[in-house]
Amino acid sequence: MLGSIPAELKLVIAGNHDLELDQRYWDENIAKLDAEDDGDDPEYHAKAIEIMTGELARQAGVTYLIEGTHEFKLANGATFKIYVSPYTPAYGDWAFAYARSEDRFNAPADVEKKGSKSIAINPIPEDADIVMTHGPPKGILDLCANGNVGCGNLLAAIRRVKPMVHCFGHVHEGSGVEVVDWKVFEQKEEEKEAERIGGVERKNE
Repeated sequence: MLGSIPAELKLVIAGNHDLELDQRYWDENIAKLDAEDDGDDPEYHAKAIEIMTGELARQAGVTYLIEGTHEFKLANGATFKIYVSPYTPAYGDWAFAYARSEDRFNAPADVEKKGSKSIAINPIPEDADIVMTHGPPKGILDLCANGNVGCGNLLAAIRRVKPMVHCFGHVHEGSGVEVVDWKVFEQKEEEKEAERIGGVERKNE
């Protein structure tokens, strides 16, 4: 399918269902998978990486990206810096997961969410033009039957960096596009925080 798309760049990242692409998940679970005798091959991870980076991918014009920052130059001379991450907050036994108390996207000095601890190996840099993550930030196209399930720490990183584009998926019900005016967005967030603090003060009276 991707091979038929007439695009100069076709950038691809993994997600929580791509078990074979997550080296840590595969290493930790292969013994259990073997015990279940469901046909899983210990070499599936290497084979999956080969599919995403080998000859078939090259023929389709696909570039598979791992977590971190990457730079590209287009044929017209334009350049851009993109940060990508396949990780999402843990939900069930899936790949590329982290605890909600863990912040993958901000360095320790930039952690905003109370109770969160930075585990960022590759925090989103301030000069990222585009951010591509598998999951959504909290409160933006993340509404499903379980409520707003996006990541608060990712939202903090996006508010800090303010990229031109943030591309994500994961929450099927949240498909679509949202244009964000950061000045208006920050004002609304401040109003929400003021209401929250006011509610706490009234509760304590």
